[in-house]
Amino acid sequence: MTLRANPSLGASLPVVFRCKRLDSLGFVQRVCLILLILLLTLQTAIPASAAHPAQATPSLEILSIDTREFPLIRAEIKARNLPADATAPMTAASISILENGNPIPARDVQENYQGIHLVLAVNPDFALDSRDPKGVSRYTKLVGAFKQMEGAFSAEGEDRFSLFINPDYVYEQLSDFGSLATALEAYDGNFRTLKSDLASLTRAIDALSMDESGKDKLLLYITGLPSVQDAKSIQLLSEIAREKNIKVVIWLAGEAFVTTYPQIPYLQDLADSGAGSLFVFSGSEPLPEAATYPANMGRTYLVSYLSLARESGKQTLALRLQTESDTLTSASSNFEVQVEPARLSFLSLPEALSLKYSAEGAVTPAELPLEVLVDFVDGHPRNINSARLLVNGTVVQENTQAPLNSFVLKLSEYTGLEQLSLQVLMVDALGLEAQTPLARIALINTTAETPGGAGILKNPWYLVNLGAVLAGFLALVILPGFLRNKRQAAPVPLAETILPAPAAAPIILATLTKLNADNLPTPDKPIAITQEITIIGRDPDLCNLVLDDPAVEAMHCQLRMLPDGEFRLTDFRSAAGSWVNYAPVGVKGIRLQHGDLIQLGLLTFRFGSGSRVAATEKNQAERTPSDSNSEGD
Repeated sequence: MTLRANPSLGASLPVVFRCKRLDSLGFVQRVCLILLILLLTLQTAIPASAAHPAQATPSLEILSIDTREFPLIRAEIKARNLPADATAPMTAASISILENGNPIPARDVQENYQGIHLVLAVNPDFALDSRDPKGVSRYTKLVGAFKQMEGAFSAEGEDRFSLFINPDYVYEQLSDFGSLATALEAYDGNFRTLKSDLASLTRAIDALSMDESGKDKLLLYITGLPSVQDAKSIQLLSEIAREKNIKVVIWLAGEAFVTTYPQIPYLQDLADSGAGSLFVFSGSEPLPEAATYPANMGRTYLVSYLSLARESGKQTLALRLQTESDTLTSASSNFEVQVEPARLSFLSLPEALSLKYSAEGAVTPAELPLEVLVDFVDGHPRNINSARLLVNGTVVQENTQAPLNSFVLKLSEYTGLEQLSLQVLMVDALGLEAQTPLARIALINTTAETPGGAGILKNPWYLVNLGAVLAGFLALVILPGFLRNKRQAAPVPLAETILPAPAAAPIILATLTKLNADNLPTPDKPIAITQEITIIGRDPDLCNLVLDDPAVEAMHCQLRMLPDGEFRLTDFRSAAGSWVNYAPVGVKGIRLQHGDLIQLGLLTFRFGSGSRVAATEKNQAERTPSDSNSEGD
């Protein structure tokens, strides 16, 4: 490359010629000239060093925090400026959570590839057209190395590609690398006649700055040595690249000694602004492995964990990533949650109860079924760990297995009392304790009337006469027949084969038949409901009926069998809601009837009552033979 003379750089005149000029001057003039040269040298060198901030360091950034399924928290994170060799996948083992300063293990890590926007900017320069003895230019070699980058991008179409070449050769937002390579090959500009400037670099940074797609931004700049006058413009572009998280890689064509020029610190600062690099290519050096530039770019990660927050208000969250060579800790981010105990209330509790006592002391009704409505007012449905029933201040029953909100009170234990005070205490999965308001039931005690014929049984003469009649009946009717049968030869009994009892099949309490868009049954087998409490949702760890639908939440709703055999559907304040016959279902729930339409997210089901089906089968089994014969006639 031919260097132009520039007096401001102090390198325009040969050393011998400058020495002769100094000899012809007086002493004072020579001192002034030397001071002037030193001043000009400092003017070009000092700004370059002062405008070179520290290189961008690897960092971890929290992009968003999702608390909708509390206590399950999901944080979207992104690692920036990772070195190309830090290729180990991010896993739950490499991530640790710091919530309010407390370490919590990560539950799951999901990778999301959002894509990369790659921009190639070329500044045509005479230095790029310099050729080796075989006639191959530096530009041709650099383009060949650039094309090796193709395999580093996704084949799914998430990436975007743009091309800027001075003065006005532009292709933007291409969908694949092949289209970019084709556009690059079609360029036929004459590098020896075109003027070198920063137009393509400026356009490239502007295009990436305005890209709001969320894709990572990568800029490869192929250029010759810019002029000293361009240094300040490069400094401004460096600030934009640093602010917009643009990774800049510079391939500079020129001789090795250009690294001593004052423009180099400005180019190095531009490369360092986004953890990029500067490569000087004279034509003989090994070419860079361009495929490593997009490594660790274009990806975000969704980290989930179970929160330990137990009080409403502002919480802090930071994440720590262990890489192969370093530990990265994000800045703390704040999020707010509302955490409150569940609101409990008795369902259909009578104000008074009439108890009837028989002469033997039996009480009717013998039992009182109790059911408690659980309403998570903070909007975060969760499991109940235990429930206790208190009667008159004493714990009489404790549930640790489903159904936890159903109790059966033995009324025979409270004979003679005029009132019962009932209360239920529950502890949820967060350790929060809730209780129902104290409920009181008035007891009305009555004695059952004794039937009039019961006095006859207490008469001893009636019992003696009854015994005589029975003895005569045995002697005259039963005994002769027994003796006659005994004289007949008894048949030899056949060996009896005892078959193992078949395993008891689970009792089907209800069914959910999946319907299509026309509300017609699909070929899928109906879902059998075999448990009294069925939690429906998308998370298999929280639910016993899992539905694969993005509109269904982790814990969406609950299907509960009531003591009378009917079912109640209760929604857990889901975003999409739960619907029965096109009517929304609230947190208090709704009783289901056989044949009801149930909509959960984008799925529709037909509810089938197990008791209704069982009753139909029982009626068919009880049809008499005469009925069957008459139908046959």
